[in-house]
Amino acid sequence: MKTVIAFSGKMGSGKSYFARQTLKFLRSKGRSARIISIAGKVKKVAATLTNTPISNFYCKKNKEWKYGITNGKLLQILGQGLFSLIDKRLWVDILIDKINRTHEDIIIVDDLRYIHEFDALNACTNIKLFHIHLISPFTRNDGRDTTHPSETECEKIPAMLTIVNNRSQIDIAQVLKSII
Repeated sequence: MKTVIAFSGKMGSGKSYFARQTLKFLRSKGRSARIISIAGKVKKVAATLTNTPISNFYCKKNKEWKYGITNGKLLQILGQGLFSLIDKRLWVDILIDKINRTHEDIIIVDDLRYIHEFDALNACTNIKLFHIHLISPFTRNDGRDTTHPSETECEKIPAMLTIVNNRSQIDIAQVLKSII
């Protein structure tokens, strides 16, 4: 059985930071772990579409693409648009397939955004899911729509633990001991 630690929260709440800290902690304890992002495939599609390096979609500095659309907004359009046209489980099904193919025992998901993603992961009989929701009093607007469902629906996902990220030192080891 795989263990999945999934972080949710609005943009700038610290999802990627906490995912990296969790990975670092787990590896220091000799655990087999890796980070897999739901948006990883969306970023690959965006990089192909814009003919730009995928690294442009991982940096905090949001670049404006053609037509007055920022990279962040393009990711929202592609992510939501494709799952609206094909199936809302498109991206989470790709994630689950990747989880099932990986050899690591612990998977860290750094971008849980939708209730249906949580439900799909939670329904997998081979996955033990821990959901941590991050709240930050700080905001970062990189051109994405803050009222977009990817920014608002994460607030509705039931969390095992909520962390207020006020940029002070949070001991990830203490947090993980309470759930793993």
